[in-house]
Amino acid sequence: SNPSVPAIHRRMHPAALAAWLIAAGPAAAQSTIALPGPQLPRTSPFAGGIPSGTATPEPITLTVVQAILRSLDHNLGLPLAEQNTAFAKADKWTAMSRLLPSVSGALSESRRKTNLEAFGFPLGPDFPRVVGPFNVFDARVFASQPIFDLDALNENRAAAHRIAASEHTYRHARSIVMLATANVYLQSLAGQARAEAAKAQLASAQAIHQQALDLRQGGLIAGIDVVRAEVQVSIDRQRATATANDAEKSKLQLARIIGLPIGQSFTLVDDIPSAPDRALTLEDALKEAYIKREDFLAAEEEVRPAESRRHAAGAGALASGRPKGG
Repeated sequence: SNPSVPAIHRRMHPAALAAWLIAAGPAAAQSTIALPGPQLPRTSPFAGGIPSGTATPEPITLTVVQAILRSLDHNLGLPLAEQNTAFAKADKWTAMSRLLPSVSGALSESRRKTNLEAFGFPLGPDFPRVVGPFNVFDARVFASQPIFDLDALNENRAAAHRIAASEHTYRHARSIVMLATANVYLQSLAGQARAEAAKAQLASAQAIHQQALDLRQGGLIAGIDVVRAEVQVSIDRQRATATANDAEKSKLQLARIIGLPIGQSFTLVDDIPSAPDRALTLEDALKEAYIKREDFLAAEEEVRPAESRRHAAGAGALASGRPKGG
């Protein structure tokens, strides 16, 4: 008897029992192969890439190192991080413009008539009283240089800190891309291994089912054993289909992350380079994280612009005579 079947169903007719097991097969197979997917949400820019190149009819071989290098060139999250750095540099130039000399010019032309008697000139009877019309050109250049602007100085320092924060964020984005690519690559390898294992289980179930048919024809076993073998074949076939689909989904997600050409088929290499183990205590790990974690360094740099803006606001209040808020 099958221990996974309730006792009430063991007394069923073989056909009814087979129908119940086949109906329960998809749920059983789905609960067996339910696995956590990649951690990146679908809306994350790091979950997509910029496809480049032309798909080849032959499958290409892709190692984990090649996948990581390609994702660093084609992942969508890195151009967005670069764009944020460019915006921060543009803000730095805008803040610096308040400290640089300002030069402006003006050019004008007018056509005039002048009444000399209105200016008090003694004129003879034969001398014309109105001169003109004549053209007057006026060209001027203005230059100014701020001597000391504390508000502009603090804003310039804040802009410099924002650039440093965006650069740390960009390096952190590169780490995320490498981690996500390696994670999806390993999940794809694991999905292929599960699909191959399910395929082998299906072949074994089919062999057992054929053996049960042969034994049933020889009169050595009852018909219920053949039904059980058929149900097991159905369950294993569903499991093999589900695991194969999951493996293909993982490969599709990997292709999206690294920006492979659309429709490009590829095979994965089960040869992951090993890294040496390090003897690291908790204190050493924390100390190293405070020095090397780019997201932590970016957060530190983002605090400094806020402090500079606070100083700039205080300087502006002092310059205008208003009391400084606490």
